[in-house]
Amino acid sequence: MIGRLFTAVLAVLGAGTMSQAPEFSQQYRQALGGAVAELQVVVEDFDAASERAGLSRDQALDQYRETDNTFLDERGRQISGTLERYERLKGQADAIEDAGPFERIWLVLREPDLRVVEGARERFEPAIPITIAGGVMAALGAFIGWLLARGSAGTVKATGKMLRGRNKGRASAKG
Repeated sequence: MIGRLFTAVLAVLGAGTMSQAPEFSQQYRQALGGAVAELQVVVEDFDAASERAGLSRDQALDQYRETDNTFLDERGRQISGTLERYERLKGQADAIEDAGPFERIWLVLREPDLRVVEGARERFEPAIPITIAGGVMAALGAFIGWLLARGSAGTVKATGKMLRGRNKGRASAKG
C-alpha cells in the first residue's frame, strides 16, 4: 500500500515538474529576445562609431588591442565579449524561433546562457500544460517518477524487513 502511494506521489511530482519544461523554455525564449534586443543596441552603436571613424568592426577592435592604455585594453576585451555574446545569443534566438516545441526545450538545455536563465527563472510562473509538448513532458515526468519509485521500492522493502527483523530479535531477547 505504501509502495503504491510512494509510486503515485513520485509519478505526480515527476509529471508536474517535467510538464513545466515547455513553459520554462517559453520564458527563456522571451528573456532571450530581450537580451538580444539590448545587446543589439550596443552592437549597432559600436558599429556606427567605428564607421564614423572610417573603421570596420575588426579594425576598431584592433585599435583597442594595440594600445598601451590599460583602461582601453580592458574596454576592448569587454566590447569584444559583448559582440561575441550578441552573436551567440542571436544565433540561439534564431534557432529557437525556427524550432518546434520539443526542440526548443532541447535548445535551452543544450546551451543555456546563465544570465538569461536567471532572468527567466526569476519571472517563471508554473502553468498548466495544455499543449501537446506539455502533456508529453508530463507523461515523461510521470514515467521517470514511476521508475524512481520502482527502483527505490526494493530498498524500502529491504529496509523494512531489516527493521522488522531487528525488532523481532529485540523482542526475543527480552522475552
